[in-house]
Amino acid sequence: MNTRHAFTSTIRTSPPATPADMQDAGAHLHRLCERIRNAATDDVQVTFVGDACLLESERCWRLAMIVRELVENALRHSIATRGVVTVELNARRSIVECRIADNACGRAANDNGPAMNLVYAQTGTLRGRLTRKSDAGGTMWIVTIPR
Repeated sequence: MNTRHAFTSTIRTSPPATPADMQDAGAHLHRLCERIRNAATDDVQVTFVGDACLLESERCWRLAMIVRELVENALRHSIATRGVVTVELNARRSIVECRIADNACGRAANDNGPAMNLVYAQTGTLRGRLTRKSDAGGTMWIVTIPR
């Protein structure tokens, strides 16, 4: 196991206090990215950019689980380069869009395995959509969920 993904397995998202509580998803994802960055080696950079976005705690928690898995996946596949991941949250009137972009080798990402099964399951639970764009510069996952 390489050090880039060994540390992310220690970063967990906290389950919601109660499903009906509201939580700022932007602040939650910002803290998650900071924890990953602080636990990382010097060759990993994780940045968060985003809006404040109130979501029910359970929805916020599920979105954070998706982001954590996609960041871990991005860092795992950035072995040949300095791992750079950007998480961007955009809140609109009726949707929330979260983009997770990396500088990994740009090869087709593996859509199979337990981590990606979790990502697809959580996205489905949120009634959302998951899109992947990949090229020589890296991969971007776009998670779109209704507000």
